[in-house]
Amino acid sequence: MADKNGNVENKQKKSAPRKQVNNSNGKSAQNRQNAKNDGSSVNNKNRPVNVGARMNIREQTPAKRRTAKEIKKINPDSPEIKRTAKRAQGYKIKKKKKKINPVVVVNAILFFLIFTVIASIAAVTIYTSLTKTASPEFDRLWVKIDTDNKIEKADSLRVDVEKYFRDGVMYVNMTSIYEEFDFVMTGDSKKLRFISDIKKQENVCFVLGTPFAEVNGNMIMLKNNVIEDGENIYVPAEFFEEYVEGIEIILDEEKPTLCVVRQTEKNASGVYEECDITFTLKNNKYTPSLPEDELTIDEQAKTYFVELNVGA
Repeated sequence: MADKNGNVENKQKKSAPRKQVNNSNGKSAQNRQNAKNDGSSVNNKNRPVNVGARMNIREQTPAKRRTAKEIKKINPDSPEIKRTAKRAQGYKIKKKKKKINPVVVVNAILFFLIFTVIASIAAVTIYTSLTKTASPEFDRLWVKIDTDNKIEKADSLRVDVEKYFRDGVMYVNMTSIYEEFDFVMTGDSKKLRFISDIKKQENVCFVLGTPFAEVNGNMIMLKNNVIEDGENIYVPAEFFEEYVEGIEIILDEEKPTLCVVRQTEKNASGVYEECDITFTLKNNKYTPSLPEDELTIDEQAKTYFVELNVGA
């Protein structure tokens, strides 16, 4: 039995369950020790190395929290900083470009064209008002054409004021003058030549519609154009004042009457004779040379001779 009992005891020892030791307290203690020794949370100088790692609430002192905030602000490679930049870029809204309405474009073009036309008209009006000379305010106008010794008794003819005063410039009817004072007229639709003396070739040629004229072969330019109005040619009065001798233009504003006077002079018998109508500019052509033997006594008296020393 002893053996048998002994065997029974051995079997009981073998089949008896082993006593398990609860290591939960040991593991938690070991984890706490590992957390303390983990260099990712706090180093030996009590400064957090990995800001993203969770720290024990007991170890979060005010100084450590301030240090962690400073590191977050200073470190440009911090994940929080990069995440914030990406988030801002991701929420950026692109505004769509507004299309220009065609109606607005058409209205703008029309406004610009109308403004340009109105501005041009205003500029021309202002320029005309500044350069225009004040015309005599005549309701009516009479014209007399005769010699100076008969002009007071000459018949007057009522004319259109607007034809004799154009933009403040006084004009004279050249067609009436050539008919009254026996001019000879030649030319065409572009140029007209008036000859006062055929023998002396005293003449003037007007280029119609322009201020240009040719007086005895000398080109001149008037301040205003020569105007063709129907069958009549109107010449600025300044032409007679500066380039014509033998004709005088007189304006009597009180009557009002425009007098075209042919000048006269008394001869030895006391009879009035009409003066020759000439022009202040003369022909510059050289006269042909004449032999000394063919000159008359009177011509020799008016001629100045120059002695020429001809070498042998």
